[in-house]
Amino acid sequence: MPGKLNIAFLWHMHQPYYRDPSTGKYALPWVRMHGLKGYTDMLESLRRSDGVEVTFNLVPCLMEQLDDLASARETDLYYDLSAKPASDLDDSEKRIILRRFFSANLGNMIMPYHRYRELLYRRGRRISEDALEYAIRNYSVQDFLDLQVWFNLTWFGWATEERYPLIRELKRKNKNFTEEEKKQLLSLQVEVLKNILPAYRTAWEEGRIEVSTTPYYHPILPLLIDHHSARISQPKDPMPTL
Repeated sequence: MPGKLNIAFLWHMHQPYYRDPSTGKYALPWVRMHGLKGYTDMLESLRRSDGVEVTFNLVPCLMEQLDDLASARETDLYYDLSAKPASDLDDSEKRIILRRFFSANLGNMIMPYHRYRELLYRRGRRISEDALEYAIRNYSVQDFLDLQVWFNLTWFGWATEERYPLIRELKRKNKNFTEEEKKQLLSLQVEVLKNILPAYRTAWEEGRIEVSTTPYYHPILPLLIDHHSARISQPKDPMPTL
């Protein structure tokens, strides 16, 4: 019988640095969204898997962003658009919401939910300026409110859905959400984000995981050796002059 093969599992947790230094705002929501989903689900999956030992690589710029968002020192553009009362949205904000608030896996995160799916079909599966203008005129205030809620609701992972009844209740309700329910959902996001880094620290202190890290912004080593190597995949992009 052949000998056992030792395998090291290293889960790489990284997001680019999304903060715009000129505004202090985070331009994209992916630290927040993946915090609600994968970063929380992974640790809970490990907790339920006896005898499995893994290493999590936590990139410093990801941890800084998690800390910022969890402490509410900063928010991202998508959070601000979600928090604004649907009745107060102007056309430019509605346009961004219609473009960006379906940014989720179609098969797993949109299609299973009747109201979210309906809103997508009414906007149109393919985005065009004409379709956006039509949707802006034909979406009601309640439609925009439901879309604000569904985009934020669908990004909660299974671990948080098990833990927090609010997520299950809103999914069952499906539509006709209120501003108060939306406010509760966004507050819950902050609560979940606050628990992520402490949960990883606890798991490390208990010896259930190992933690590794990389330089602050997670540089890509081939680019550090020769930044012109970027031309292999992006030959037309401008390169820095150093």
